[in-house]
Amino acid sequence: MAAPSSPKLERKISLLQQQKRKLRQRFLWRSVLVSSLASSLLFITIIPQRKIKHPSQVQIKGTNLVADTTIHHLLNIQYPELIWQIPSQKLSQNLESIPPIANAKINKRLFPPLLQVFVEERKPVAIAVSTSESNLGFLDAQGIWLDSKYYQDSSTKIDLPELKVINYQPSYISVWSEIYRLIKTYPSLNIQEVRWDNSRNLYLKSDLGTVYLGSDMSRLKEQFTAIGSLKNLPKHLNLSKISYIDLTNPDRYSIQKYPNN
Repeated sequence: MAAPSSPKLERKISLLQQQKRKLRQRFLWRSVLVSSLASSLLFITIIPQRKIKHPSQVQIKGTNLVADTTIHHLLNIQYPELIWQIPSQKLSQNLESIPPIANAKINKRLFPPLLQVFVEERKPVAIAVSTSESNLGFLDAQGIWLDSKYYQDSSTKIDLPELKVINYQPSYISVWSEIYRLIKTYPSLNIQEVRWDNSRNLYLKSDLGTVYLGSDMSRLKEQFTAIGSLKNLPKHLNLSKISYIDLTNPDRYSIQKYPNN
């Protein structure tokens, strides 16, 4: 039968256990300190020396239409440059300063030193001609003007959109986004051209010929629906004799024929 432990012995055992715990804690903190010092030494001796020395160390992803040469020009990196001194946010802003680039993100990789550039491009959905300078370009779905000069150096062949927009100006941006949404909603209408005249009147060109919508854009959806309701018109009329279909009032259309027809 084991003799009961004396209070003195128990206190001694407890003190020994406390000492062991303190020793373990000291060892742990010492290990953390040594690791931190080693990491700091690594940073001091190695990381500051990581440099981007050549354009080949800039990895560009996401570009399809904008040329890599354009991206490098906008980044404007002065080679060689210490990687930790490269201002990622400023470079992203430089890239986003041109309309064809919607978003840009810059990541730095230290081993090996590499700059990763992730780009999201705007998609051209229509060939466009502006009113101000008769400048040729493209529009995206939101009405952002994309000048053709940004695509001249692209190694990728651009598949030109079939849709054309004539006499576009920046003030039409909200109207255009609604028009394009309706064009995508009613693909059977086969809208080939969107045109404004000098009085801001809107014309559409479809399989039915030219459709005149006027300058009031408040009933666009009804006007598109009305175009769809006229799909059987060619069975009753010779479209080559029609100058345009007037749908300024979508509840009642009228047909304007060429003179002497």
